[in-house]
Amino acid sequence: MFFPTNFDPTRLPRIFLATVILIIPSISLKAKDWKRHEIFTGAHVNSATAADYDGDGTQEIIFSAGHQILMYVGPEYKEQNILAESDSKQKPQCIHCVLHDVDNDGDLDFVGSYVQGLFWLECPDKNATKTKWKMHQITDQIHGVHCIRSFDIDSDGTADLVANDFTVDKGPFSGSICWLKPSDSSEDVINWKIIPIVKNNAPGGSHYFDFGDINGDGRPDLTLGAKGKPFADGNYFAVFYAPKDTHEPWRKELLPNAGKQIGATHAAPADVNKDGKVDILASRGHGTGVVWFEAPNWNEHIIDEKMLYPHSTDFGDIDGDGDIDLCTVGFGSKVAAWYENDGTGNFTRRLLSLNQMAYDTMISDLDGDGDKDILVAGQRSQNVVWFENSTK
Repeated sequence: MFFPTNFDPTRLPRIFLATVILIIPSISLKAKDWKRHEIFTGAHVNSATAADYDGDGTQEIIFSAGHQILMYVGPEYKEQNILAESDSKQKPQCIHCVLHDVDNDGDLDFVGSYVQGLFWLECPDKNATKTKWKMHQITDQIHGVHCIRSFDIDSDGTADLVANDFTVDKGPFSGSICWLKPSDSSEDVINWKIIPIVKNNAPGGSHYFDFGDINGDGRPDLTLGAKGKPFADGNYFAVFYAPKDTHEPWRKELLPNAGKQIGATHAAPADVNKDGKVDILASRGHGTGVVWFEAPNWNEHIIDEKMLYPHSTDFGDIDGDGDIDLCTVGFGSKVAAWYENDGTGNFTRRLLSLNQMAYDTMISDLDGDGDKDILVAGQRSQNVVWFENSTK
């Protein structure tokens, strides 16, 4: 059975990078240290993801565009494999996507979302980069899914699939965050149980969320942003604290200036200033600015007050100096950038491009050389781009 070389379904760094960091010599990465590669152009792309499917140590890039789910094979990204044709009744591209081992067979399947519903593509046991992947529906009862995560929320050692419904009055899960729990994968057809972990309590157009142990109780809490207009009760960042029993309601805490965080879209937990407490990075992707909230009192600090529509962020140790950096693209500013943390929560913007839009970004070692690259789903730029970190 094929097993991707970078298989990490729970993305453990989203929790543990907040508290456990390897300290290595500082490296300053300016624009000259990054090389831009455009691997696809000609259609709107909202989300892209990557993993190594042929065992060569470099990652393949997967995304949807033009009513197709496409894979570009690394390291050159010139070979294209059409994994599947998407639903012709839906828009030509997914809103969001993630890699997740749906059928528990040891490889990463592709999960995507539309305006209505989610689906998954089954990774074949052999020749994953050269064959079609079988499409399966998950549900059509969840609407407007702007975020899907693969994360072990019940701490049983297996990654779970979690998605949001950002709508109002579209169905029973409107304004919810839902755990999508499959039946036994040995069955011929996988049936899905939808378990709202935040039931109708994330109104206002929720967007991207992430997990991390905010209060130090050993359980993964959830952080998110809700954009507001045209939805009521939005423009906020929030934490939802996990209960002992995952099936019970998750306690909600609004972060400062709730209702005034215009266009809030993403909140992610990380120890920004290396004080051992988990802070929250946040962006206003339908507004302006990137900020972070300092634990435990949630004092707000500005990272970038001018970036327009920084829709999604990703975080990690981009420059290898042992602290948490972040990247984003402002599709209003047309600026792609990463932000260098000095270790105390002071950030310096490092430009990647002055002519790039995006809906989604991802930090990953795409070329397998040991440093962090940045993958960009180009949205209205109608492309997929990756920025190569050239320090190694």
